[in-house]
Amino acid sequence: MTSRVGSKLKFAGKAKEAAPEVVRSGYVTKMGQVVKNWKMRWLELYSNGMLVYYKKEPRKDDKPQGEVNIASDCLDILTHAQATAKQMCKWPEDVADGSGFALVTRSGRTYFMYCDSVEEAERWITMCANVAANARYEDGGDSIREIRSRRGSVRRPETSKQQTELVPDLPNDEGKDVCYVHKVVGGVVIKEKHTVQ
Repeated sequence: MTSRVGSKLKFAGKAKEAAPEVVRSGYVTKMGQVVKNWKMRWLELYSNGMLVYYKKEPRKDDKPQGEVNIASDCLDILTHAQATAKQMCKWPEDVADGSGFALVTRSGRTYFMYCDSVEEAERWITMCANVAANARYEDGGDSIREIRSRRGSVRRPETSKQQTELVPDLPNDEGKDVCYVHKVVGGVVIKEKHTVQ
């Protein structure tokens, strides 16, 4: 599985405008819109807020199954617990608590998804929240802030200027120090892991 993080979206804007970059990609399991079954989909989240999904990891000319503009159309991002408490979704029995999330959009559609782990779901929730400029969280954003404080690694940027910050982490099992470089690209923080020799 090759990562497309950092790749460019085909962009029909003005020539001087930078094409948006993939800031998060990977497989999630998504509930269908018409037939309410669960299917694995490859998602790509772009720095401009577009979330595009495919049946499988796309090749050069593959067309997406669908897309949603999270930056302008996402009203709320619900955690697994919130969607369950509202009885909005019946998660499959084998789905771990905390590994699901939902995107509520202006059109009235809610995209229900789950990941293989709670950590992966939290990464998706955090990245979606970073680009969801128009979201009005029903809980005031408390659940997103809780995830961010727990994760502590991906933060909303204070400014939209290009920034780079080295954040030391604890030594890993091999005794090597690890640093994370946080880059702000299109208003979204991207975390890169580097081993310090």
